[in-house]
Parts: sequence; structure tokens; C-alpha cells
Amino acid sequence: MQALIQSSVMIIIGLMTWIASDSYAESGDCIHLGGLRQVDAVISRQHTGLNVEVSFIPVLTFDSGTNDRINRQKAWSYARTAVLQQLQLDQQSATFVGMNVDRVVPADDRWHVYFTLKSVARKDAPETRAVVEYTPETHEMIASDLLSRKGDYLDTVTALENLPFDVSHNESEDGYALEIAGVEESQVTAFEQIAKRVGKDILLLDVEKHEVLARIEQAQTRFINRLTKLAQEGMNRD
Repeated sequence: MQALIQSSVMIIIGLMTWIASDSYAESGDCIHLGGLRQVDAVISRQHTGLNVEVSFIPVLTFDSGTNDRINRQKAWSYARTAVLQQLQLDQQSATFVGMNVDRVVPADDRWHVYFTLKSVARKDAPETRAVVEYTPETHEMIASDLLSRKGDYLDTVTALENLPFDVSHNESEDGYALEIAGVEESQVTAFEQIAKRVGKDILLLDVEKHEVLARIEQAQTRFINRLTKLAQEGMNRD
């Protein structure tokens, strides 16, 4: 009970501090997450919740479509990481409510992605909206695995493995098989590209390099198995 009362008091204090800081609400809090992609975030309070802008050096390793999808996924991860660290929460204890992409400004040198976010609810107290606790103090940022060099590679590999594709619209058996083969060729090329990049990265420790290369091999195997299953299902269609 005492802990609950203390938590409520902190929420009220945080809200009062936030309301009193009009200039802060306009300019937002600039957070330098850093990492391989030099991630920056700006979080500002609006009447309906939070605006979160993230900017970062984009992935340019693959074809334009693959690069676009992976960079969009990374933007989501960076935005969530910035909000969680600012609120001093971890992913396991928080649920994002009403998070949407407002606009994307892509460029070869730096991407800017803008999000709107209604609130962040604590899983152990869903009625508590962490957005209320947001205060203008700058917290010391702790580099997460996502922002490390190895973590960025692993995140990219995971994104590659889980990239969505749709081949269900092709009615003919031969056409379906050709589409599956095209997806396989494209993805295998992408896995080979990132493996080559990792192999040449002199800033990765040997143990990190072996771990990432092993993950690439595992991800590629799982992806091929997924395609094989889809191909078999396609062959059995009526």
C-alpha cells in the first residue's frame, strides 16, 4: 500500500512538472541514443500524447525495397527504445498504446521517421499511463543491445528473415513456383550480402563475428524451410 501511494505521488509530481514546462513541451527532449547508426530521438508532449521523431543512418546494403522495409522496422525499434529509456521502463513491463507512423522522410544519408503515441501502459498496472510520468529531466542513456554494432547486425538479420512477401495471388502452378524461386533468390542474395559485410567488418570482435555469421546461416535455413513449406502448399492447391 505504501509503495502504491508513493507511486501515485510520483505520478502527480511528474504531471505537475510537465504542465509547468511549456517551453519544454514545444521543443521536446533531444536524446542521443548513438550506436552504429547514430540514432537520435526527439520526444515532445502533445495534447493527445507524445510525438516521437527518430533519425538514423539507414541500411543501404540491399535492394531499395528491402532497405525500405528494414529501415522502417528499425525506426519502430529505435522509437520504442527511446521512449522506454526516457521513462526508465523495460520492454517486458510496458505496453505501447496507439503508436502510429505519422510520416517518413527517407534519404541516403539519414532517415527521419515521425510517430504519434497515445501512452505507455505498465503491464503490472494497466490503468497507469506512463506518459503522465514523463518529465523533462534528461536521463543518462544506457546503450542497449539493439544499438551495439553486433546488435544492429542481428536486428537486420532478424528483419531479413521475417520480411513479408505474398505469392498467393498467382493462380498457375508454374507461376507460383517461379515466384517462390524469385523470392528465394532475392533473399539468399541479401543474406550473402550481409554475411560478406560482417566478414569484412574489422570493428567486430572475432567472437561477435562468429555469432552473427552463425545467426545469418540459421536465419537463412529457417527462411528456406519456410519457402519450401509454402511451395509444397502451393503444389497441393486445388
